[in-house]
Amino acid sequence: MKHASARRLRKRLTKIPSMRGPGRRTERPACAYSLFIVAALLISVRLCIAAPLLEKTILFEEKTNGFVLYRIPGVVVTARGTMLAYCEARRFTVADRGEIEIHLRRSTDNGCMAGLVSHRGTAPMPGPWLLFSNPQTTDRAHRDRRDLTIQLSRDHGRTWPVKRLLQSGPSAYSDLAVPPDGTILCFYESGRAGSDPPNRPWQYACLTMARFDLAWLVNGQNTSN
Repeated sequence: MKHASARRLRKRLTKIPSMRGPGRRTERPACAYSLFIVAALLISVRLCIAAPLLEKTILFEEKTNGFVLYRIPGVVVTARGTMLAYCEARRFTVADRGEIEIHLRRSTDNGCMAGLVSHRGTAPMPGPWLLFSNPQTTDRAHRDRRDLTIQLSRDHGRTWPVKRLLQSGPSAYSDLAVPPDGTILCFYESGRAGSDPPNRPWQYACLTMARFDLAWLVNGQNTSN
């Protein structure tokens, strides 16, 4: 009797009933269901791995709100994670002189021509890292600032093995900041997509805020120095 009970228990543990066709009852090994569950879990894990992040938002645009042009962007993130984006608002002329105000936009959602910031790194990419943003152009003429590029260093600025284009075309002054979530903010001057203003390819119609992560920046490039 004792051996018969053990056999019945083993049978229950190794076979799970299922229906196959009308009125037919078959038995399927439990290992098949286990393999199916494992495969489903692996697929779920792959789906949960975040894709590289890149977002862009225009915060200030020329000829809006009574101002001719917005320039010289800056961005800072407070200890509480509040993002403050600021810039010059030029009321009557695009020149560096005249009536100029400082405008600020504030968000709680998570100054020279270049931006520089330190990054503590993330679990898959431990830091510290140094990030640098500036226009990439070989033309020394003042009017031609183009192709804003983000660069990355792991040896405190000695070498910069990683470069990635953030904004093609007219682009100039930029600033960088790192929120508590580890993403990177770049606030920069950019031209209007598809058309450069006549006679002045360096005129920047918009101030754009880009948000990206280290995965987007590295994009498979070698980060070893």
